[in-house]
Amino acid sequence: MYVTLEDYRSYITPTLLDMILEHPDDDNTDIIGDASKFAEGTIATFAGSLYDTAGEFAKTASDRNYLVLMWAIHIAVYIIHQRIADDQVPEKVIKNYDDTMADLHKVATEDLPLNLPPAPGDSTDDPLDGGLRRMGSNTPRSHGL
Repeated sequence: MYVTLEDYRSYITPTLLDMILEHPDDDNTDIIGDASKFAEGTIATFAGSLYDTAGEFAKTASDRNYLVLMWAIHIAVYIIHQRIADDQVPEKVIKNYDDTMADLHKVATEDLPLNLPPAPGDSTDDPLDGGLRRMGSNTPRSHGL
């Protein structure tokens, strides 16, 4: 899993996490693992065509990109909170999720570049295969004299 149990505990106290999961003594790795997979899938949907998200999600511990990790935690925590009543979900969890989704929309439209390797290209003939992308809205330079 990209998001570990320790990562969750940095955002949710163990007591609250146990309460949300309802059965603290049971093995809740399925719920936590599913939330992490959902977060990975969401991020890959927005950023996967531009960046090597599969390579990022294969990383562990301090090798992970902390911005992507933060997004994954925000999405996963939001998903875990879906197990409780809407009026019990903290506003902070909803705001973090909304902010994360706004950032991912910026990534998808290339308004927010990530410090990740480019997505592997389908063809070596593709000039963009090396990850060169024009960002912004300025008129392209002609480099002519």
